[in-house]
Amino acid sequence: MDCRVPPSVRVERSDDQIQVDRFFLFVDDFRLRIDGGADYFGDRPTDCRIPTAELGRLGSDDARYWKSAQARAGAVTADDAMYWCYETLLNVPEARAAIASRFDELIIDEAQDSNSFQVECLRLLANEGLPSLFLVGDFDQSIYSFQGAAPELCRNLASDVGLDVIALDENFRSSQLICNTTAWFRKSRVPDTAVGVNADFPAKPSIVLYEPESVPGLVEQFRAHLVEMGVAPDRSAVVARSQSLAAELDGRAKPKRLPAAVHVLLRCIRVRDHAIGVADIRDVENLLLGLAYGDAGAVREFERSEMLRDAAMKVMFNLPDLGGELGGWLDDAAQVLEDSASVISSSDEVRTRISDRLHVGSQTRLVDSAMLMRPARADGLTVATVHGVKGLSLGGIMVVAEHSPAWSGATLQADLWAGLLRQDDPTEASRTQEELRIVYVALTRAERVCRLALPASTGEDSLAPFVRAGFELASQ
Repeated sequence: MDCRVPPSVRVERSDDQIQVDRFFLFVDDFRLRIDGGADYFGDRPTDCRIPTAELGRLGSDDARYWKSAQARAGAVTADDAMYWCYETLLNVPEARAAIASRFDELIIDEAQDSNSFQVECLRLLANEGLPSLFLVGDFDQSIYSFQGAAPELCRNLASDVGLDVIALDENFRSSQLICNTTAWFRKSRVPDTAVGVNADFPAKPSIVLYEPESVPGLVEQFRAHLVEMGVAPDRSAVVARSQSLAAELDGRAKPKRLPAAVHVLLRCIRVRDHAIGVADIRDVENLLLGLAYGDAGAVREFERSEMLRDAAMKVMFNLPDLGGELGGWLDDAAQVLEDSASVISSSDEVRTRISDRLHVGSQTRLVDSAMLMRPARADGLTVATVHGVKGLSLGGIMVVAEHSPAWSGATLQADLWAGLLRQDDPTEASRTQEELRIVYVALTRAERVCRLALPASTGEDSLAPFVRAGFELASQ
């Protein structure tokens, strides 16, 4: 990295931007590639009609330049840290040999979520003589393309280094009826054999149709269905593909694009009365260091110091409770940050940096701050995104399809899923194929009750593939 200070992984989002055409894009929204270029994974700016892939191509050189500058300053993102790990293993044979000989076996869980740098690091170690490499994963559950994961990466690694394949085809979670239906959402369409305590549960997967204006009522409707089926709501979930639909289901304000610093402060409110983790405190410490000394990251003497830890804890517990307009809450939070940051720095720029880090648009300032973090439901029923429940086992789950296109020019989600069930697009690497894997991950969380909620506008042609897969149309 050629850095002048001990390197660290930067948690807080950098404010560094590059210009592409007439638009300014955050450097952190670019991800380095194996070949040394960079791809863009951020949202397209308002009024931008340039395709995302083209934004990446046009901004690649500048993004690479700024990422190299950040590395020389000793602070990189988690993604970029993996790039530098790969560069080290590739170019320092002694390091590669030392790591390959250190372990008898590497076991990689959720291997399908590995990105290209992680896969190439494993390939280098395997070729260096690593005694045993064990990958555990499910290609049908690869849903992290935004982090660079793709099913073919892991599959090719297994083939290239000669790993034996052990197929796991028994399901200890779900009923056989759920296994039979969810198999239609996977590449092979071969169902697992249900062998757990829920194997014979008699409820067929079902579909309900809803009007867009009735979205919040879907949660209560599903809760009543769970009670009727004898399934505990506090072990169940209603999930959506997007944050905005999940917020709509939960009766919260639609989430805005808030600065990273604001998300850190909101998390302080969420955890301070429950379980505060080391990572939560470190996020506040990193925020304070950035406010005190800027983005260069050259000042490290306060890291892990008692003074910094005390300042971070004061931020966490002195932040006002959420309530009223977001703008007013941010002004109060800014004063708390200034009081704590000033303890570790006398810089006149602290107040300016705080203003920059907490800046939101005039309309966003008017949002009811309390609606950004709704308390948990009394019945314990979880409302979340699909990615938020990945890996969980749930008594019941309802997956709610979007009632408007997910992106400009896109097909409605229900129609997209129906087309994929008909195998209209067999290309595994396509963006749409990941949409099918996402709904597969969601549906397979269910132990006993599995339900889809589709917009009432869904046509008969789109309903037919779901019925063929085993869903029955519920009477609401």
